[in-house]
Amino acid sequence: MKILVDAHTFSVDHPTGVSLYIRNLLLALSRIDGKNEYTILFNAFRRGYSERIRAAFAGLGGNFQMEFSRFPSTMNRRLRDWLWYDLYLPHQVCRCRPDVLFCPDFIAPTRVAVPVVVTVHDLCPILYPEFSERAVWYAPRRQIGTSIAKAKFAMADSECVRRDIIRLFGAAREKIVTVHLAADPRFQQPPVLEAREGIARKYGIQRPFALCVGSPNPRKNIRRLVAAFGLARREGGVEHELVIAGPYTESACNRQEGVRAIGYVPDDDLAALYHAADFFLFLSRYEGFGIPLVEAMSCGAPVITSDRGTMKEIAGDAALLVDPCAVRAIADGIIRLANDAPLRENLETKGLKQAKLFSWDTAAAETLAVFEKAAR
Repeated sequence: MKILVDAHTFSVDHPTGVSLYIRNLLLALSRIDGKNEYTILFNAFRRGYSERIRAAFAGLGGNFQMEFSRFPSTMNRRLRDWLWYDLYLPHQVCRCRPDVLFCPDFIAPTRVAVPVVVTVHDLCPILYPEFSERAVWYAPRRQIGTSIAKAKFAMADSECVRRDIIRLFGAAREKIVTVHLAADPRFQQPPVLEAREGIARKYGIQRPFALCVGSPNPRKNIRRLVAAFGLARREGGVEHELVIAGPYTESACNRQEGVRAIGYVPDDDLAALYHAADFFLFLSRYEGFGIPLVEAMSCGAPVITSDRGTMKEIAGDAALLVDPCAVRAIADGIIRLANDAPLRENLETKGLKQAKLFSWDTAAAETLAVFEKAAR
């Protein structure tokens, strides 16, 4: 079977979200599948990108071939999408003659004559347009809906997203398949005590501390979390510092005492931070999956997360669930976990067990099964 993968949206600057999904899934497919042939289409529009992409995918097997285009990044988004999805990608399909075209980032071309598998990670651009970047989505219901209609199968990151796809687009249930994501394997390796202390020194963090990973996007809810943490420190005797990891999050701190942002953190450092933190906070208002939840649980960090949607599905009973829209409820959860060591130990044990339910090798095997069904 020949599989053509559209990975042109992969970013090597600060891989997050879909980029991490593409990397981890392809590396896992390489581990379990040495038989089928894969051609991966990347966009190396900046100098040095091809070398950095090759380094990011250095573990791919010999049955994986990488090819690079050079679409300029400054091009108008609509024009770039039209050139890629309506002209370039159909041309590549005709050239490569794959059995399946895999589109891992929401959008699939409509003018191709091969079975298509598309991954729809979430429906945030439709359900919460106020949280979505207009530069990325100019007609999300049409873009995503057309891709789902064209695809032979659409994969969703969670049961919550699968149900939303079926409800909003009237898609056949058997056409939408849930494939859960996972944490990178490096998050399962516990660091020695010296590493935990060292990571705190590296970033100038005062222990004890709580950790949050996110971005400035309002759906990540960091401003409300910061307000709740301040309330917990003032009224609940919480002595922890809140450390926020993620690009461009400095403005969310609002100069509040006991809260600091450390910017983008490489995966190796992030794993050590999870291990060193007393607990982890993930109060997003909407997620397709929420990989940081599994990362934190894999590292033994007790978790506070949202009591709704995908967060509740992924965390199960292994986290303290609170209303992400209520500052008082978040603060009460912080006070409870910060001051209750036995509760933290209980959630750590449950979290380690819960995290083992999610594996990239499992996700790869389930994805491969979808490819095989699509190619029939």
